[in-house]
Amino acid sequence: MELYQQLKQLGLEEKCAKVYLASLELGPDTVLNIAHKAGIKRPTTYVILEELIKKGLISITPKQKTTLYVAENPKKILIGLKQKERIFEKISPLLQAINNQKASKPKVLFYEGREGVIRAYDEIFMAKKILFFSSIKEITSEFSEIVQKMAKSAGPKHIMVKDILCPYPEDLAYARKMARLKNYQIRILPKKYKPFSINCAILENKIAIFSYFKKELMAIIIENQGIADSFRTLHQLAWKSAETFKN
Repeated sequence: MELYQQLKQLGLEEKCAKVYLASLELGPDTVLNIAHKAGIKRPTTYVILEELIKKGLISITPKQKTTLYVAENPKKILIGLKQKERIFEKISPLLQAINNQKASKPKVLFYEGREGVIRAYDEIFMAKKILFFSSIKEITSEFSEIVQKMAKSAGPKHIMVKDILCPYPEDLAYARKMARLKNYQIRILPKKYKPFSINCAILENKIAIFSYFKKELMAIIIENQGIADSFRTLHQLAWKSAETFKN
């Protein structure tokens, strides 16, 4: 690897590195000679020299009517790197705090309309384990194909499902069908509780909420481990209170 390429790795652009090396070899010299040595056009060399002066790597030595440019000691590059390192060490905690804050923010996706809701269901059917708060009656009123797809996906894909259903006839009929699958566990919401008006799916690190209120079809998927874990705990509590389904 040529020396100017190694300087590039230290933060100098290729032309800057070539001009600095040319000046370093020549000692105090004119822009014309430095440009010739670096193999760069003179107008461009002027611009680069001004940039290197700002970086503290080149200085000017006036000599009668001619301006001479001289490369500073290479140790200045090391000093500059150490200064950058100290600055980075100071701001690193702030940068990390910003990064952590961003990472902790939930990722929220909205799906609207029939096609949007179907896409959201397709996404959750890719999970290996799903916890449901469901109302099959609500789903079939708008998406009979979703119920069929759920039945087809759960069996062949061996998706582990725990589903808390409402005591509607549609839900109970669905429960009788799905209870034949070993990987599909079902419990029924006691009649003393108000039935679900939404459907909720809890996955490993996200939750999906489906609403069909007043025919306004909508789904929201929230990706956040803390939120998913909290909903998982709520499902565990509800599961204990729900009634065991007897086929």
